[in-house]
Amino acid sequence: MNRKEFESRIIGRALRDAAFRKRLIERTREVMAEELSALGEDATLPSDLRVTVLQETASRKYIVLPRTMDTLEDGTLTMEELGDIAGGTAFSVFVLVYTAAFS
Repeated sequence: MNRKEFESRIIGRALRDAAFRKRLIERTREVMAEELSALGEDATLPSDLRVTVLQETASRKYIVLPRTMDTLEDGTLTMEELGDIAGGTAFSVFVLVYTAAFS
């Protein structure tokens, strides 16, 4: 499962399940680890990775900027990072956003 699929799974569940959404916001790393484990994924979140969950409201919207080349530590990309950039999904922080319609 790639990052985009994982994010879609988490966001979908958060939209359907208020208790899950509350836990995701309050205990993000724990919930994400549980979800990875439930999928049988042998992946862990690096201890230095900061994960932020944001939920938009009627009066608050978010724009997430992808990281730029100058934010890379050694100036090189992994194949996954290159794929994310090509697909337009690379971010410096893993952000889940409940997207409300703009009116």
